[in-house]
Amino acid sequence: MAGQWLLTDNRRLRVAKKRSAALSQKLLTLPPQSPDRPILSATASDVQKRLVGAAMVPVGLLLGPLVVIFLWLPLRVDPAVTPPPPGRPMTVTAYVDPNYSQPIRFDSGATQLLPETPMTQDVPTACGALLQLRSDAASPQKSEGLSFFDQLTLRSVRQQLVDDLDRYVAEPQPLAWRVLPGQEPGIYPLALHCPGQPPLTLTIAIGQHTLPQPKEFQPPTASSIGRVEVTYPPLLEQDLVFAKPFARFGWHYDIGWLGVYLLAYIPAMFLSRWLLRVP
Repeated sequence: MAGQWLLTDNRRLRVAKKRSAALSQKLLTLPPQSPDRPILSATASDVQKRLVGAAMVPVGLLLGPLVVIFLWLPLRVDPAVTPPPPGRPMTVTAYVDPNYSQPIRFDSGATQLLPETPMTQDVPTACGALLQLRSDAASPQKSEGLSFFDQLTLRSVRQQLVDDLDRYVAEPQPLAWRVLPGQEPGIYPLALHCPGQPPLTLTIAIGQHTLPQPKEFQPPTASSIGRVEVTYPPLLEQDLVFAKPFARFGWHYDIGWLGVYLLAYIPAMFLSRWLLRVP
């Protein structure tokens, strides 16, 4: 309304609207066979076209920003960053130095661990057996009686096995805890404790209207824990609620961002039109 008031000649448009209304009233008094009826009807319709065109002037100027807001931005807001509702378990995975031999304790804070997840876990001890397997694979093997190409194939297979074992043994070992958050939305702190090292603190977010928290945490100082990842449960379609203004009356319908926009825009449009006297 403000754009139309500033960018168009509202004085002339108001006069034209009044005269068009007068022509429309006169048309009602003319008989259907009157020769003046087509002329008056064409003149009144031309005025309506001018009024519609004047109303479209600010819309044309603002079309670019409107497209950015209502089309470009929603496609780039990832629903996956929305925290899940309360009562759904999630997984906290710590990637630990494979050479670390002390137990790691998980402090669940206000949340609770699922029964199948122990509070204290040790790094898997399979590295010793794997290192022995690597040593056996890297040691020379007898290959009498094999052809030249069979020897090349055997050597290639052994080298591939050695490389795979080296890569696996050097990678951090994952330790996972299944966590069940509380029933109240909010941000819950958690912590991982390694003996003789500062605890690693992380936070999880619960509830659609809670500020999302990082899904990966790095220790601020040198630690046997390389990183920690939080895996949230997938969101269901009914979890992504934008607005339910009529829920208190028993109507649990999500009107979405478009419904909120229309509920705010339509009253504001008529109020602005009345205040600015825009035709």
